[in-house]
Amino acid sequence: MNPIRVTIWNELVHEQTNPAVARVYPQGIHGALASALGTQPRLQVRTATLREPEHGLTEEVLAQTDVLTWWGHAAHDEVSDTVVARVHQRIIYNAVLWARPQGAKSDVPRHVPVEQARERITVRGLQMHDASGALQ
Repeated sequence: MNPIRVTIWNELVHEQTNPAVARVYPQGIHGALASALGTQPRLQVRTATLREPEHGLTEEVLAQTDVLTWWGHAAHDEVSDTVVARVHQRIIYNAVLWARPQGAKSDVPRHVPVEQARERITVRGLQMHDASGALQ
């Protein structure tokens, strides 16, 4: 069985500007999520952040992503329109997006209707967890 390829995107703003957040997430929230998800044998996990070239979401990275998490709320206005369009296209046609919305300025999650995301999950047959939270 092929692995589920997960990309965890994070702004990585609060971890670098707020000492309290940095103490809780010394590797960033994306690092904490990647460490937790990385223990699951069916998942292949990578991370990407805002300050990386192309925000870490290159064509190649997105082509190798089945599930994209989007974690941020402080710097959505810094995400380039080119990357927003690229992510939007990838989500519509190929991937599943789990977005942690934190305000109304998140361009990518706002572009993906909830019903369409649910349909993609069903079509691709991805059920990430059962009622107990265990991966299937």
